[in-house]
Order: sequence, then structure tokens, then C-alpha cells
Amino acid sequence: SLVVPSIVHLISHLHDIKQDISFCSKLVEQLQESIKTRFSGITNRLNLVDVAENDPYGDTLYFMAAVLDPAFKFYWIRDLQLPIHMENRLKQNIIQLIIDEMNKDSKKSKNDLNKVSSSSATITFTATSKVKRRKLFNYDDSNMDDSNESTTLDPTVELNAYLNDP
Repeated sequence: SLVVPSIVHLISHLHDIKQDISFCSKLVEQLQESIKTRFSGITNRLNLVDVAENDPYGDTLYFMAAVLDPAFKFYWIRDLQLPIHMENRLKQNIIQLIIDEMNKDSKKSKNDLNKVSSSSATITFTATSKVKRRKLFNYDDSNMDDSNESTTLDPTVELNAYLNDP
């Protein structure tokens, strides 16, 4: 979760000191160019440019981890000093990435749950003599009963509640 906020801080810091430096301006320019090249996936996504699959640090995981870390949420976006409409577009873009990932995972877990429940009758019937050992720290949805299924919130509602929580 530190990657994106750190890169944003470096970009912001180099931008700020570039105006006040008289002797090392070429060094600052090279550092900026190096960050732009090395972390092109992150910088492209920050600039709302399409990210290629082979861009370094192009995985959406970096942004999701930063936003979902309570220490960062969207606080690091302030360092970019973007106009309000650009900041809002960037936030909406990241929120959409998270929602898409949550929807993808929820569909997968429901399919897995359906597979487990349809095959559980044959498994429990044939394996009644075996006691299934519980795994430590296994919080997989397939081990839970269906009583909580009705209380599962929409991923969008969950994300909005998290982001609006101080």
C-alpha cells in the first residue's frame, strides 16, 4: 500500500523543488523522467491515460492497496495538487477499479459456493467416517453457512461506507 503514495510524494516533491533549484535542475529532470519511465503504469493511471498490460507497475493492485489501507485512503491524492474535476475523475476511476475487482471476486465466490453446495451431498454421504479438520485462519466463504447470504452488502455500498468512514 506504500507504493503509490510514495511515488506520488516523490513526483510532488521533485515538482516543488524544481522551481527553487538553480544548480541541479538537470538532475531533478532526470529523476522525474526516470520515475515516469520506471513507474509508467502508476504515472499513466495518475494522468488518466490508458495503461498497457506490460507497463511496469501497471497492475491495479497498487492503487487498490493504497486506497483500501486506512492510513492512506485518498489522502495521497492531495499531493498531486490536481484541479478538483481531475481529482474527482481520478478518485472515480480508482473506485471503479475496486468495484470491478469486488464484483469479479463476488461472482467467483458465489460460483465456488454453488459448486461446493451441489457436491456437498455426495461428499458428506461418502465421507461420513472421516472427520474434516478445520484449517487455521481459513475464512473462506465456502466454510460458512448460507444464513449470512442475505446480509451481504453490495460492493459499491461497502466501498462507499469504508471511504466515508473517518
